[in-house]
Amino acid sequence: MQRKKWLFILVASLAFCLSACNTTENNKQNTVAGTAVEQLFTIDNNGRESIVNGAGKLILQGKKGQFRVIKDGVTQKSTYIAEIQYEDSGERNKYDEPIDMEYKSALYDVEGNVLRDMDDVFYSFAWGDYLWVQPYDRDKSYLLNAKTNEIVYDNLQYYNQVGNSLALVDKDENWLILDENGQEIAYREDIDYAYTGLNDAYIIYNCKDNSNLYGIMDENWQILIPCQYESGINLTSHYAVVQKGNVSQVIDLPSGEVVLSMDDAWQRYIYFDGGVGLLQSQKGFREDGSATGYSVYMVNNQGETISDMFDYITYEIPKEDAAEGQPDYFIGTNNVQEGQMSVTLMDRTGQVLYQKTAENIWLSQCGKDRFVVSGYHNDGTNTVYSCSLIDQTGREVIPIGKYDSIYTVYSDDGAILPYVFGAFLSSQNNMLINLLDLDGNIIISNLRQYYNYTGGYLVASKGFYVGLMDMQGNWLYKESIFSGLDQD
Repeated sequence: MQRKKWLFILVASLAFCLSACNTTENNKQNTVAGTAVEQLFTIDNNGRESIVNGAGKLILQGKKGQFRVIKDGVTQKSTYIAEIQYEDSGERNKYDEPIDMEYKSALYDVEGNVLRDMDDVFYSFAWGDYLWVQPYDRDKSYLLNAKTNEIVYDNLQYYNQVGNSLALVDKDENWLILDENGQEIAYREDIDYAYTGLNDAYIIYNCKDNSNLYGIMDENWQILIPCQYESGINLTSHYAVVQKGNVSQVIDLPSGEVVLSMDDAWQRYIYFDGGVGLLQSQKGFREDGSATGYSVYMVNNQGETISDMFDYITYEIPKEDAAEGQPDYFIGTNNVQEGQMSVTLMDRTGQVLYQKTAENIWLSQCGKDRFVVSGYHNDGTNTVYSCSLIDQTGREVIPIGKYDSIYTVYSDDGAILPYVFGAFLSSQNNMLINLLDLDGNIIISNLRQYYNYTGGYLVASKGFYVGLMDMQGNWLYKESIFSGLDQD
């Protein structure tokens, strides 16, 4: 349920070959005490898969897709490793694809020790001492206490992590809720689906009565506001934006007090954080009642307009500001005319900080007070890409022309991190990547590919190696790119 960001850049084929090698640099440890062996990483090397910990120790190795690292939904630490074997039934559809694939799994601890032998089950999720086990008959999934080997809950259909809670859903679609310690805190028979927003203290739920209406619960799954709203509830830090017919409202939580209200078929609130809101206005209606288009503008906490109208407005909350739950900046985009776009950076008062109009231009936040300006145009022969990194005043931190592309760096939980990737063509016409700080200084240079960032580690390839790096570019574990199974 975590959102993951992947960046994959193709490079030119290498014209020569190195002998196979596998090097582990055990002497290089992560500087954060106690974390090196608590995180596992998957290294994919031309069909071979290696499971490695943050200390650079090789734990398990096999074919691509053979292993799966299972993380604890509470702590996000690597907890188990599942080895998976798929068995083809032999039946094929008209596209010669297998109709049915049976699977078996074995379970290992983070040191690679066998905990459970190969069996007709699938291990997919951990919650403290509990482990989700899915037999081939999915409706008979169960939650296992991995320490005592006791089945705690059985005849389950699926699980759903909602904020800091785990919902176990049985075949009758009833929800049993566990807290972070695995203790039962609620049992609900009236829920069809549930999810959270920026604040895990509140939960949006959809009623099971086929009304397609939504309500709000607290973190203990007790109802604050019964189902009465249409879909599209947006939760921020302490507010909910809701819709009922033509009435759009902003509600304070947990009191339920109405802060802003508007009865207008053409307009509705879509965001509010206590100081700034976004109001969406329909441009017109088709015969079937659907909107022909929308415009969005910023409003203050009194509902008064504080910005121009835009085709859409976006915002990001960098990791260091996540606790506040409020964006510092908003980006408005308009299609000015065919091929021409306008981007506008605004602060929370609606004041314009930066504005530019060009062909196919985009503006996106990539860290606290940093923004990527990117675009492309056709020079009559080729498509020419351009990008730059600016601060909140519009000052260029990385000028146009230095990199072909600049990318935001996300952690594995989807948070924006204080780094960017700059991609460029080398003198040999290969695409390479530099990891940069938000002032444009190079931290790690000449990466061939970047796969994943987790807790201060990079899974990447550089030169003729692929493996695990720390954030200073030191190899903690590396393999030759010519030692994968596809090269054997």
